[in-house]
Amino acid sequence: MHRPADGALLMVQRTGTALYADGRGSWCVPGGWLDFGETPRLAACREVLEETGVVVVAERDLGFVCNPSDDGARTIVTLMIGCRYVSNEPIVTEPEKCGRVEWDGRTLFLPLRLWIEGLL
Repeated sequence: MHRPADGALLMVQRTGTALYADGRGSWCVPGGWLDFGETPRLAACREVLEETGVVVVAERDLGFVCNPSDDGARTIVTLMIGCRYVSNEPIVTEPEKCGRVEWDGRTLFLPLRLWIEGLL
């Protein structure tokens, strides 16, 4: 089984429509909405599994980002959760939302890599 390189991020390419259309074609980490009564950490683990088939353990709250939706009709709040890889190869499991999934192990600019490592 392929194990991700240290510092690699699990990334999905967005392909959604309607409410899932924001950022279509761009790359992001797996994510989604919280189910009723679900904690952010449980949602992070569930969304990663649903979108990629990869099992992770949520370990740390990393903050949040607010931005307008592509159409400007809503404000999106994204909770950032640091997770540890446990098992499984990444695969596309929800093609209506994610067209591709892969480990992004490219070399990051040193200040960015240090910032990310400091958060994790």
